Amino acid sequence: MGMIREIAFALLLLLSLSVDAAAISLNRAGVTTLSDGLVKVTLGLESGRTTGPCPSAGSWRWGSEQVCPEQRISSLEVRYQRQAVFIPYSAFADLGNPSSVAIERGSSGGTYSIKIVGGEAATSYVSVLKFKGGLLLEKVVRHGEFPASAWEKTLYNFNVMQ
Repeated sequence: MGMIREIAFALLLLLSLSVDAAAISLNRAGVTTLSDGLVKVTLGLESGRTTGPCPSAGSWRWGSEQVCPEQRISSLEVRYQRQAVFIPYSAFADLGNPSSVAIERGSSGGTYSIKIVGGEAATSYVSVLKFKGGLLLEKVVRHGEFPASAWEKTLYNFNVMQ
């Protein structure tokens, strides 16, 4: 029964892409920019491979396992209504081998998400960064094959007035 629930949850994640979402595939190193008019995302990709042994191979949790990923996110910039949004490095630093990025608008005013999908099969994941206006609220990463049993959630609380 648990496996059926995990498969159903994975299907719901795949179907959750809203109609007004903007999405793009990531297939090479470099800078990719995506915008839906209100939100603009600029994502930098670079090779994660090194010439020698990977010193941080054991620290990659998403998109790679015990080896350095082929690609990693080197930068993530988000603008909401043309204003820069603070994104801590920890919000994307552990996401290896990303394959797509999407902007999804929320149902209430000023809410939106940046969805990053990556990895393959046993290393696949879906990461969702949730925002309200110019503030990052949370990061949720779920394993692609076992989303109900392998996941992490980070909450962000910044001392700002909005």
